[in-house]
Amino acid sequence: MAASGFPTSGSGPMLPLPKPPSRSQSFQRTPSRRVYFAETPSKHDTCRDTTHEDSLGTLPRHHCTDWEYDGGPKKCSGCGLCCACASLIAGCIVLILVLFGALSYSFVQGSMPDFRIRSFNITRLEVSPKDKPTTLTADVHFVINATNKYHRFELSYGTLNVDVSAGKINLGHTEVAPFKQSGVNVRELDLKVGVKDMAVDSGDALALKSDREEKNMVINVVFKGSISFNFEGHQLKDMPLSVLCHNVEQSDVYNGLRPLCHVRIFNFL
Repeated sequence: MAASGFPTSGSGPMLPLPKPPSRSQSFQRTPSRRVYFAETPSKHDTCRDTTHEDSLGTLPRHHCTDWEYDGGPKKCSGCGLCCACASLIAGCIVLILVLFGALSYSFVQGSMPDFRIRSFNITRLEVSPKDKPTTLTADVHFVINATNKYHRFELSYGTLNVDVSAGKINLGHTEVAPFKQSGVNVRELDLKVGVKDMAVDSGDALALKSDREEKNMVINVVFKGSISFNFEGHQLKDMPLSVLCHNVEQSDVYNGLRPLCHVRIFNFL
């Protein structure tokens, strides 16, 4: 075969060589992925940086102390444990006292006597003439039954102060002498009060006089004093006593009803 312009080998013709890269291509590189590793700062470094920020006059975002990084939760100190136990014991004592007081109050309140108004009447009622300053003269008679309902209790009453009123008009004051009352016993309190030439509002006096004529009076009777309980040799002495007979209507008493009064050992309960 005739010779050609390409070199040959024993096995055949040789392949052409690649063209050398141009000047512009020699400066181009294939982009590659790069991986960066950032080291997480330790808590100590964070605290150190924060301290450095403090030295520069800026406010730190976090405040680090030595006990925050001791490697585990702090244990309760002996003093704190003692305080917790003392608080728990004090709370239990207060709760027991409150329960005991509530039970005692319920027991005593349930053992109080009954007071009922059996009768009342204004035996005298005089209002001064209209041409003079209005004054009132009145006498009131009423009977109240005090009942000890329990056979195991003996009751002892101190001096009882009694005030009677009708609306805004005071009708008099009296006292009941101390007395004792055995179990399942009724004590009749026959009381009289009155006022003489007492200055009153003319409108109130005339209204009271009209109500008396129509048997439509409404009165209030209040007892205040003390009471003692004797229960099988055990005594509870000088408990404050209030007996409130409010808005007692004369018509109810005349019709045979016996209005019940409210008996309390404390005024605020």
